[in-house]
Amino acid sequence: MLKNMKKFFFYFLFVLIFSLDSFGQKKGVPKSTQTALDLPKSVINTFSFRNRYYFYQLEQDSKDKNKWLMYIGIVTDEHSATLAASVKIFSTDAYILMGGNKLANVRIQAAKPFDYSWAVSRANFLETSFYWTDGTIKYALFGSQMQSEYSSPVDEKFIVTQFNPAKLTFSDGVKIAVNQFIMQFDKLFQYPENEDKKPQLETFEGNIVFRNEKYDYELRRSFFNVGDDNLAIRKGKDGLIYNTLVRIKDERASSRKIIIDIHHVEQNGLAWSVYASDYLRAIFDYQAGTITYQQIGSALPYPDESQEVIKEFKTEELSLEKAFEIAMQNLVKRYNEALPRY
Repeated sequence: MLKNMKKFFFYFLFVLIFSLDSFGQKKGVPKSTQTALDLPKSVINTFSFRNRYYFYQLEQDSKDKNKWLMYIGIVTDEHSATLAASVKIFSTDAYILMGGNKLANVRIQAAKPFDYSWAVSRANFLETSFYWTDGTIKYALFGSQMQSEYSSPVDEKFIVTQFNPAKLTFSDGVKIAVNQFIMQFDKLFQYPENEDKKPQLETFEGNIVFRNEKYDYELRRSFFNVGDDNLAIRKGKDGLIYNTLVRIKDERASSRKIIIDIHHVEQNGLAWSVYASDYLRAIFDYQAGTITYQQIGSALPYPDESQEVIKEFKTEELSLEKAFEIAMQNLVKRYNEALPRY
């Protein structure tokens, strides 16, 4: 139960994560006062903006009635748009809350692509609130990146701020919220024409063999922000089994230390739920030539202490990439139970 309470529910490719006050920051999922209503289980719509045709679909989560999986694609013809005809450009979590029998607010989380899925930021989101007494709609941005680098200016004439309380349906309210998100946060979208323009990131690659199984890993440096890296682990025919956030502090020039935090993560459908407060820490002390391992939080299983890990090193020989490999050995060997079984 405690483990579930500490878990972040998110799509992406990671964690993973956009800085402690953003992507991986723990943010409580709102609770709804929703009563038993005969609401639709999906919302589908097309939307035209700035010479693009968007197709989007929201599907209610089978376990959490407040949580919805949101898919956005682009199509060549808005009038013949279907899921099959669309090209996926974005996917995330949305939380839709009711106040009694009325739509109260819609929260749409920021997300970034992780290979074939998306990493949802728990701290960055747009919240659209509906006020039924006067028929007004208000938008609020949460998270520093939502208010700066993710946001695009939108002409006020396109923003819906009023609704008719006697006529607004659940689906219509959700569509207003999604349309606003599309207009304001298209910087998060992975448009096909931008595929070849992605910056080349520095990577650390390697593999670890444990119990006759090979774990291939790739660390993409500064995937979100400087120091916020994306770790992907693959295992043979099982493919991607782990996709999470890694934070590295290289303080060799000051405190003579390297600190590596590998965050715990669990897969939820196409998304990866990253734990902001649960991670494995490895501290490399270049003054003493020693390595200290710490388990932060309670979501991870107890370590297998029978597995030996490196605890000392020659300071003049240990590079940052080699230090990360040692931290990976701690994860794969001592916390193997945390890795998915297929």
